[in-house]
Amino acid sequence: MIGPMRGPRVLIAEDDRALRELLCEWLEAEGFETVAAANGAEALALLRAGQACDALLTDDEMPQLRGSELVSILRAEGRALPVVLMSGSLGLSPAERARLDVGPVIPKPITLPRLLSALRLAVGEPQ
Repeated sequence: MIGPMRGPRVLIAEDDRALRELLCEWLEAEGFETVAAANGAEALALLRAGQACDALLTDDEMPQLRGSELVSILRAEGRALPVVLMSGSLGLSPAERARLDVGPVIPKPITLPRLLSALRLAVGEPQ
């Protein structure tokens, strides 16, 4: 028997609890599954423990482990996980984005249409 279809699973690494919860609500309402981490170190621990996900949505500016540092570690470990980076600042340079193989950088404040477009692009779903 085939189980129910599930949407793409997104690991959300965001240190602002209210925003993290809002992102989970938004994405789940749009058919995504979510797993939440309070920072980059927690996200890394989840991934290393075998947490399956189809994409990583991460804030770049977090305590303990920045999003870009998290992605750098994942790439060094050979993980090709699609990444969407959120940033309240100017974000990464084009050269740094290319080096880390990071998809879209979403500026904060985040809008739902921009978020959905970036994540659907990252997981290969139609826009």
